[in-house]
Amino acid sequence: GKTVKEVRLQSVMATLTVSPETPGCAIYVNDRLKGTGTWGGQLPAGLYRVEARKDGHRPQTVTVELSQRDSRTVTIPALTPVYGIINVNYRPVGATVAIDGREAGTTPDIFRNITVGRHTVTVSKPGYQSRQEQVTVGENQTATVSGELVAQAAQQQAAPTAPSAVATTGNAINGHVYVDLGLSVKWAACNVGASAPEESGNYYAWGETATKAEYTQANSKTYGKTMGDIGGNPQYDAARANWGGTWRMPTKAEFDELLNKCKWEWTTQGGKKGYRVIGPNGNSIFLPVFDRYYLGVFFGEYWGSTPLNGYADNVCSLSVRSDIYAYQVHYSPPFEGSMVRPVSE
Repeated sequence: GKTVKEVRLQSVMATLTVSPETPGCAIYVNDRLKGTGTWGGQLPAGLYRVEARKDGHRPQTVTVELSQRDSRTVTIPALTPVYGIINVNYRPVGATVAIDGREAGTTPDIFRNITVGRHTVTVSKPGYQSRQEQVTVGENQTATVSGELVAQAAQQQAAPTAPSAVATTGNAINGHVYVDLGLSVKWAACNVGASAPEESGNYYAWGETATKAEYTQANSKTYGKTMGDIGGNPQYDAARANWGGTWRMPTKAEFDELLNKCKWEWTTQGGKKGYRVIGPNGNSIFLPVFDRYYLGVFFGEYWGSTPLNGYADNVCSLSVRSDIYAYQVHYSPPFEGSMVRPVSE
């Protein structure tokens, strides 16, 4: 005779929950990024090095040993901020100094307790053209910015017109307006799903082309998969799938070009907060930064097409925010819902 037996395997994986005391930390397990903030997941039994990192802070590390079917919660102590100094030596005396969009004092002055990393210093005074500079602050080091504001009358004589937010209105690819910033690619004037530059548009999980009601690791279609760059692939690229033509998601290299070759100004457009990104040729785009708000900080995330080391558990994104971290390219879990700003050759 023939007998059918049903065999059910039971998982021996351990469950680990990591809870950092400092909000917004990136959680790494054995040097692999797992997520931001409180993270939980399953791991095989073994010894693990759990680390919390955050820009401008000294990282904290905890070692934990997991047994089969373990359920452990690890609390990582608060991270210690690391400070440097910014010396602003601008004329005229009494001009207002703002650091990363927050008023800090007047010129000349030395500003202490500035967290390490890149900062935007803006110097302004009525009757003068404002100046903005990018500085990098090191631990216990002083970064100096100096110069002299130009009177508005001289400014107007030298440059009677200012560049508009979308200087190339009417230039479109497949019905969607682009802006030539003088870079290697053209940047879309709006996000996918938006009808104006200041709108956030639709939110997508990385590698997915349709919106959804909830964005979780469980319903991600790409998390943990081995994948290459998805730019231009209509199966995974939300820009190509929704806009067609030659539109696609930006690569990490194109994000880096946007950061390193353009001038960034924190501003408001259409009642929405964000950054005006001015290219080498004077044309500009507006990136809204209002999809998340936490502890007085506005956040915005834009997907890139590049996964980290070919694995879709950490993928490239452009992070823009209203605090001291301003704008940077980093890697994020693909199951989060983020905006998409397309590019095209």
